[in-house]
Amino acid sequence: MNNSESLKKSYEMKVRIAINALKSGDFDMAMISTLQAVLDNQDLPEYHNLLGLIAEHHKDYPLACRHYRASYALDPSYKPALHNLERLTNQKFGSTSDHVDFGDVIEVEEPHSSIFLYELLNHRKAKRR
Repeated sequence: MNNSESLKKSYEMKVRIAINALKSGDFDMAMISTLQAVLDNQDLPEYHNLLGLIAEHHKDYPLACRHYRASYALDPSYKPALHNLERLTNQKFGSTSDHVDFGDVIEVEEPHSSIFLYELLNHRKAKRR
């Protein structure tokens, strides 16, 4: 196993520990594990999502929003940060969704996404030519 694979596994393990700590209410352990994950890789979105959840727990909502936006900026396809940002901002406007997205469940894209339809339509146009 090379160094980059080792760092990736270490990052994933620390993120998993942080998620489990958050779920059990151990926010100190979650913070420690998240900050250790940052040392392994600062270019992945999960740790900002976790820092946002920790900030939310401490009722620092502006900081939580900044972390969710940073997570989204690192990877716009990372849905948990977007879900948490939407949940947090909608709560301010009267929505009552309490679903926290830890990022531990893999989301499956619907097969009829706009990219799929775009490629399908362009493929049909190419056949006609």
